[in-house]
Amino acid sequence: MQQLAKVLIAVSTAAWLPAQAAVTASCGGVVVQVGTATPATAPVGQNLGPGIVRSVTTTNGSGLFRAEHLVSNTAIDLSWTLSAAAMWSTTAHSEGEVRYELSASEPVAGQLLVTWTPAASGTGTASFWLDLFDDAFDATTTSAVYDLWLGPSPLPFRVHAGVTATAATVNGPWGTHWSYSGAASGTLSMRFVPTHCTAVAFANGCADPELTVVGNLLGGADLRGTFNSGADLGVVVLGLDQHLTPLPLLPGCTLATTPLVALWQTLDPQQRMTRSIALPAAVRPASFAAQLLGFDFATSQATTSRAFWVTCQ
Repeated sequence: MQQLAKVLIAVSTAAWLPAQAAVTASCGGVVVQVGTATPATAPVGQNLGPGIVRSVTTTNGSGLFRAEHLVSNTAIDLSWTLSAAAMWSTTAHSEGEVRYELSASEPVAGQLLVTWTPAASGTGTASFWLDLFDDAFDATTTSAVYDLWLGPSPLPFRVHAGVTATAATVNGPWGTHWSYSGAASGTLSMRFVPTHCTAVAFANGCADPELTVVGNLLGGADLRGTFNSGADLGVVVLGLDQHLTPLPLLPGCTLATTPLVALWQTLDPQQRMTRSIALPAAVRPASFAAQLLGFDFATSQATTSRAFWVTCQ
């Protein structure tokens, strides 16, 4: 009965919930400058939650700073792009610093995946650092992975990245001269993904529906299905056991659990569907079986995916 209550709570609270996570981004200063051209900036304290783009382009060089933020049910994605190129006598520079705070309505275990990819040629240079908790203690200057809990209390960290390039012509004796130039770029990805749910396949399906289980920021999991071109309707079946239940519509095709809840959905043009299962902390840990059914109305047949045993801590 306890497991039954957990699944019923999950289903009753999962109807088309928006992502229950938030990103606060406070600017610590952004500047893009190329030679003597007017720099493109963002002041300290500006809200960068919606993202930001600053760029300068001249005949001598260019610079760019872009920050983009995306929150979904299953991840928080923060991405930066920086570039600087100096082609003639000039200096190009792009630099930004942001203090982030991440939060979620339900506490979930996860990983913060930080990937810094610099590139430089000629005089170009690129640098980066991330200070986890913004305490001048847990800092990294390279890609890193952090195992963390995300919940209602904000998770702070401060990030800084910059790229610079210079170009000039040097005159030598007897009419000689030589020129140098440079370019630099950097891409930075900061991605938080929940890891509190596991999904283990315990039974095969009878045809081609594919079920993918991904932990979400609602404390539960997103159940994603893909179907063949003949399917008209997708159904996620949830159960509390691993027991074969024959289907009446297709000989030899069975469910691998006793159906407790069936969540149906028409498919999108790409023959896909997603259902989000929310599991508040009060009902975790919780385990249940999940399997897909695909219905083809023209042939009056149903097919099944592999069945998974899902456990969310």
